Amino acid sequence: MVTDPGGVGIIDNKVIAPSANKSTIEINRTFIANREDGAIITVRAVGEDGLFLEDVTVVAGCRKCSDVTFSHFSEQGQGVYRANITFGNSFSHGLIEAVISNDSG
Repeated sequence: MVTDPGGVGIIDNKVIAPSANKSTIEINRTFIANREDGAIITVRAVGEDGLFLEDVTVVAGCRKCSDVTFSHFSEQGQGVYRANITFGNSFSHGLIEAVISNDSG
């Protein structure tokens, strides 16, 4: 975990998925300066076979942090899902996690 003595919010991230070693998570910001800021989270869901996962459910959360809100993920195609993140005043650092589930079997 990176720390910043200046009090800027720090974001780490992790994917929990059917194939976590092939799926990716990206957040378009690493540091949140004013803590009333937002970011975009992008998850690329990839199965064990290397194929993009379509029509799956993606849910994100923030471990060991509070005052973080996620919009619903929208499917962009080719296994890409995006959502908005809003960070409130009390956010200082945390681990953003995305869980990909394929309920179709």
